[in-house]
Amino acid sequence: VYATDIISGNVYFYRSTDGTTWTRNTINNPSVQYPTIPAQEDYHGQLTVAPDNPDKLYFVQGTDGLWIINGTSSTLIDSDEGLPLSYYPTRNTYRMDLSTVVIDPNDSDVVYVGKYSSNGFVAESLFRSINGGQTFTDISGNLKYTSATSLTVNPHDHYVYVGGHHGTWRLPPP
Repeated sequence: VYATDIISGNVYFYRSTDGTTWTRNTINNPSVQYPTIPAQEDYHGQLTVAPDNPDKLYFVQGTDGLWIINGTSSTLIDSDEGLPLSYYPTRNTYRMDLSTVVIDPNDSDVVYVGKYSSNGFVAESLFRSINGGQTFTDISGNLKYTSATSLTVNPHDHYVYVGGHHGTWRLPPP
């Protein structure tokens, strides 16, 4: 079981084997060596664990992007890898606004990331990677006005279910 916490502007990852005793990643703790990453706007984000590697974590953190943490290394996946920033005219700003991440339980190369769509502005809301999160493709289709607030993949047929403010959608696998 994994959890996160923000302390002094950093995100720390915790791990438990029994759900009662938790170990935080620190330099002084050899049993958990996940890196600490900078926190964004006190947003805890969502953490997902690769189904075939308990040391590989995927962490979305709102405006920052997708962090892929593999043991002691971490990589930030952002607009250079196909997760575009969305423009918000009322704020006159561009933001990543990632909300959720899920991995196909039978194929860890297939990763889905959802985004918020703020105030009805058109924003790509759903992205898929078929290479473990290294690059992403927009698969939003007609869901560009919908915030993808939750994602799950059916382990039997690989369909992805997208939950949003306006309903739930079922999309086919790659």
